[in-house]
Amino acid sequence: MTQQEQIRKEQEEQIAAPRKPYQGLVQSVSNIFHPLLVLTYTALVICLFTRMQALPFQVKAWFVGMVSLYTLVLPVLIITMLHVSGLIGHWALRDRRDRMVPFFTNFACYLINAIVLTRTGFLPDWVLMPYYGSVILTFVAWIVSWKWKISAHASANAAGATFFLMLVFYFPESMPLWLALFAVVVVGMVCSTRVYLGRHTLGQVGAGTLLGICSMLLANYLVL
Repeated sequence: MTQQEQIRKEQEEQIAAPRKPYQGLVQSVSNIFHPLLVLTYTALVICLFTRMQALPFQVKAWFVGMVSLYTLVLPVLIITMLHVSGLIGHWALRDRRDRMVPFFTNFACYLINAIVLTRTGFLPDWVLMPYYGSVILTFVAWIVSWKWKISAHASANAAGATFFLMLVFYFPESMPLWLALFAVVVVGMVCSTRVYLGRHTLGQVGAGTLLGICSMLLANYLVL
C-alpha cells in the first residue's frame, strides 16, 4: 500500500467511525497537553513560580523563546515538511512506522536545545534538568518505536509532572504544591484521553508514563 492510499484509508475510517460522546472535548484536552508543548509549559512554570522569576524579563523571554524554538517550532516544521512530502502519513504520527524519522529529529532538536541552554553559563543545573530529561526520553522512545508504539503524550506529561514534584522538594518556599499536583492530575487526564480516543492501549500509556518518570529521575541523577 502506497503512502497516499494509506492516508486515504485512514480518512475513510475516520469518517465511517461513529463519534464518541464528548470526543471533541477529549481531543481538545489531548491537544492542549500535546508532548511538543510540554517543555514550553515547563519553561513558563520555571519563570513564573521558581527563583527564576527574579531574573530580568528579557532573560526569561530569551529562555522561553529558545525552548519554544527548539522543542516546538522546529519539530512542528519538520513534521509538517515530512507530511507534505509524503514521507509520513498522518501528521499526528498515529502509525508507529511514521514515528521513526520525526522522533529522531525531535531527539536532535532537544539535544541542541539542552546544549544551547547549558552554554549560556548562567542557568542553574536544576533548570537544565527537564531539557536533558527530554533528550533521554525522546531517544528511548525512538528506540522503542522500532518495535512497539509507546505513548509520547503520557511520557512527556509524566516527565513534566515528575519535574514539578522535584521542584516542590527542592524549593518548597517558591514552587506551589497545588501546581505539581495539578500536573499529576493532567497525566491521568491525558492518559485517559489517549485510551478513550483509541490512540493507545493501557499498556502503551502505562509504559509512556514510566518512561517519563524514569527519564526525569535519570536526568536528576546525571545533572545535579
